[in-house]
Amino acid sequence: MKKNILMVVIGIVLAGAVIGGYYGYGWYQDNVSPIEGKLPSMTVAEFENKVANNESFYVYVGRPNCGDSDFFESWFIPNYVEQNDKIANYIYYMDIKDLQANDSEWNAFKAQYGIAHTPTLAFIDNGVMVDMIEWTAVDDFPESLVDAWLLRNDFIVASDASGSSTNISTNNN
Repeated sequence: MKKNILMVVIGIVLAGAVIGGYYGYGWYQDNVSPIEGKLPSMTVAEFENKVANNESFYVYVGRPNCGDSDFFESWFIPNYVEQNDKIANYIYYMDIKDLQANDSEWNAFKAQYGIAHTPTLAFIDNGVMVDMIEWTAVDDFPESLVDAWLLRNDFIVASDASGSSTNISTNNN
């Protein structure tokens, strides 16, 4: 009888561990982007301070709970970040998940900085947005657009560009 009770308790504990692990992994996927640790990080406050101080910098704006950001990163990380030290060292990653969860703060941020969608690649020069590409629900995000942005901003040379017209999009346009 004691063995049966012990086996039931062990079964319940194991089932709880499996279920907890499954849901914990889902939390992790929605809260930690695969690009974290591959690019230097920047908080929203740090972004705002750099802009206010008229600094020049590059930023990738994404969210771990954004399917488009996840899809973009699945291509961008192996093909560029892991292949190019300049990208890996000089483009900051800014997670805006928490910012976007607050409608009034998100709307103020969009109005002030012009970043409305994720993923976004942007160059801020002396505190002013001068070059930006962003994914939208309407527009595809072709590989050639990313290549062109990286070329314009001296992260790659023409021979490094894919030359592909493949669309990096989950849209069915």
